Amino acid sequence: MDIVEHQHNTTENRHPWELARFEVMYSFIQKHFTITENANILDVGCGDTFVVSELQKRMPSLNYYAIDTAFDDKLIKDFQHDGIELYKNISDLEGVIKHANLVLLMDVIEHIKDEKTFLKDLLQKDYVSADSLFLITVPAYQSLFSEHDVFLKHYRRYSRKSLLQTLKDTGFEIIDSGNFFTSLLAPRVLELSKEKLFGKAKAQGLSSWQGSKKQSNILKEILYLDFKTSNFIKQLGVKLPGLSTYALCRKSV
Repeated sequence: MDIVEHQHNTTENRHPWELARFEVMYSFIQKHFTITENANILDVGCGDTFVVSELQKRMPSLNYYAIDTAFDDKLIKDFQHDGIELYKNISDLEGVIKHANLVLLMDVIEHIKDEKTFLKDLLQKDYVSADSLFLITVPAYQSLFSEHDVFLKHYRRYSRKSLLQTLKDTGFEIIDSGNFFTSLLAPRVLELSKEKLFGKAKAQGLSSWQGSKKQSNILKEILYLDFKTSNFIKQLGVKLPGLSTYALCRKSV
């Protein structure tokens, strides 16, 4: 959950989308990331640190660094965890770590006006090398841009093609890419149609979820099954659309 949504949050139960996205992300990490002793994990644009905290529970022997420009001293104090270091800027890591083994940008670059300059600058950091694995997710399809995106301060949404072009233009080599959460496309199209017909309603983010923990877990499993199904179909050569787009990549050499 990003800081904008966190500031509106009134429940302890996580939104099913957030829980399912973590499981999707973790499956990618298990497939593509080789765990080594004392590996350094960077969560850039970490929001309320949910992702990095959950990763630490599953891979406790690694080193974790959470970075978000929305952090202030109070938020850093609120989100502080043992074994996770929090920073306000990626430049603050200069001299702190020698190498980033895994860099997460989970629904981050759509918040950045000039994302290409940001990505180029990130690749130039001393701690980033051709061995650093990047996992990047973004909201899919500019045609689905809605009041929800405005609420979350998004500048854009991406197709798989536009995301890959952005990454190639900024110096990345693509390892894998695709879409996930196919089942969420229809509800988003319906929401956008309602906006066009009846005007823009007040948008709400993940913090609006009021379901129970049991409901959250059931819907999480449904969404994760959605991902596994589309991923299986992808192995057969058919790439399904989805509400989210991802890329795994490294610095080009």
